[in-house]
Formats: sequence, structure tokens, C-alpha cells
Amino acid sequence: MGTSTPKRVGIEARYWKMGTSTPNRVGKEARYWKMGTSTPKRVGKETRYWKMGTSAPKRVGKELRYWKMGTSTPKRVGKEARYWKMSTSTPKRVCKEERYWNMGTSTPKRVGKETRYWKMGTSAPKRVGKELRYWKMGTSTPKRVGKEARYWKMSTSTPKRVCKEERYWNMGTSTPKRVGKETRYWKMGTSAPKRVGKELRYWKMGTSTPKRVGKEARYWKMSTSTPKRVCKEERYWNMGTSTPKRVGKETRYWKMGTSTPKRVNKEARYWKAGTSTPKRVGKESQ
Repeated sequence: MGTSTPKRVGIEARYWKMGTSTPNRVGKEARYWKMGTSTPKRVGKETRYWKMGTSAPKRVGKELRYWKMGTSTPKRVGKEARYWKMSTSTPKRVCKEERYWNMGTSTPKRVGKETRYWKMGTSAPKRVGKELRYWKMGTSTPKRVGKEARYWKMSTSTPKRVCKEERYWNMGTSTPKRVGKETRYWKMGTSAPKRVGKELRYWKMGTSTPKRVGKEARYWKMSTSTPKRVCKEERYWNMGTSTPKRVGKETRYWKMGTSTPKRVNKEARYWKAGTSTPKRVGKESQ
């Protein structure tokens, strides 16, 4: 303390350097500060860290929550597995749980999260990669290249889903289309949400009557008012008419185009059931 300014060096585990006009606190327990400038800068406390050297404090990390608050608008980057971009007047939520949104526009758009990665330094967030899922989002339109066995072409203004497992979509219209969450698929671009699939169940609900469409290795043509089932494993149907017609399933065959279903053949057993009373014709050698 030989100078005009007192210098506190130590008390217990706490240390200071106070030789300048501004006191500088170096350490206390697990908390550290640098206060030598006009603006105090907090570096660390426990697992929480801040950079406060500018007029706007910048919080870098606290637990699993991270913020960048150096601008007039705070930007929350991550908390737990949830990520936001809030630098614009409209907050943009990019990811939370398995729910994904892009909320920079008047209509929220759900996008992605968890072991998913983004580049959010620009005005448009860019998702780079997740597990086996890859995206190229450096342009104004995000481009999804691959996810597991699912592939998309999203280089145009409207994303186009080309392939996911056995399921294929063309989504090149002006309305955004929700493609996948787990095995659930929706089309939500219109005023009424349209559910295409959930779990192994698939629907087309854009009309007043919901239409169930497909499951697993089953294929349909749904461009007409009535969905048409083309193929399921070894089972085949023609459903383009008002009455569904079942053509084949394994070695069992039916004709169901009329009001009364007619069973033609099952293994070695034969029936004729087209009339009001079913008639058994044969079973094995009986």
C-alpha cells in the first residue's frame, strides 16, 4: 500500500487488484471478474459466464442456456435442447423437442431440433446437419439433401420431397407442406390442416370427409376425389370406384365390387356368398 491507491491483495480465497482508479477484482471462490475498464466485465461464476464489456451485456452461457445479447434485441441461441433466433422484430423459434418452427414470417413454420445443428449467423437460419440427416441451407431456400433413407429436393422456392422410405411426395406449390415428424405427416399450408399420415396410418383430410390412404409398403393414387389403392405387399385392390374392390390377398381372393361381397377362394375351401344366404361349395375333400 505504498501508493496513494490502496491495493487489496488477499482475504481468504478472495483477491483484488485495486491500484488503478477502477478497482479490478480478479477472483473470489469460483467467481471471476475483470473490472479494470469503465464497464465491468464478468467472466465467470460457477458454470455461468458473461461478457459485459459493452453497453449491452452479453450472456454467453449459463448451465445449458446460452444467449447473445450484445445488440438492442436479445438473441437467445439455446436453452436445453431448444433454440431460438430473436434478433428480428419477430422472434424465430428454430427448434424445441421434436417440434420445428421457422417463425420469422407471419405464419409460423415448423422446422427442427435435438442432435440437429444450425448456422444462424445470417438473417435466415441455416441448418447444416443432424445425425445421418444433412441439409444445405446456405441459400435463401433451405435444401435438404438426405436424412436416413429420406431424400428431398428443396432448391426451389417450394421444397420438394422426393423420397422417404417407400413414401413419395411432390410439394412444389406455393403452400408450405409439412412432410415428416417421426412417421407422422401433415399438409398444413391451407386454412384447414390436412393430415396425411400418423404412425402407420395415413389420411387425406383436405376435404370434408377424411380419406385414409396408406401404411408401410402400401401404395396409393390419390389425385382423384376417391383414393385408389394400388398395391400392398401381396394384397391388391382397386378402390377408384365408389365401392372398394379387393382383388387379392395372399392366396385368398374376393370380389367386393357389388353391394354383397363374394368370396371366391380361400386355400382349399370354397364359398359362394353373393346371395342372401351364403353357400358353402367345398372344403378339402368334403
